[in-house]
Amino acid sequence: MTRIVEQSEKGISMAPGEGGCHTRVVEFRVRKETNELLKNFDLEIRIYNEQNPGTNFALYSLKSNDLNQQVQFAIEAQNVIEAEPVDYQFYFDYTITVEFEAAI
Repeated sequence: MTRIVEQSEKGISMAPGEGGCHTRVVEFRVRKETNELLKNFDLEIRIYNEQNPGTNFALYSLKSNDLNQQVQFAIEAQNVIEAEPVDYQFYFDYTITVEFEAAI
């Protein structure tokens, strides 16, 4: 069975990264109590814009940092057409799920 343990609010805004307008960055945090319950989890992300759905960004960096009460995830994405600036506002959604065995 699969259980959702964390899920973002819809549409977390991504900011242009240090690399320029063809990159986007975002960070989010998960409560430590939730993270400690997870041994093997799946992180599903979606990066999108509402103005031009044909413009695609690909994830190229995912980092996690232990911040005592929370775990921080830092995401970096880039336009799939390398170095082509994009002025659209991009958004990010995430879902963390964990698989577990059902009691019989």
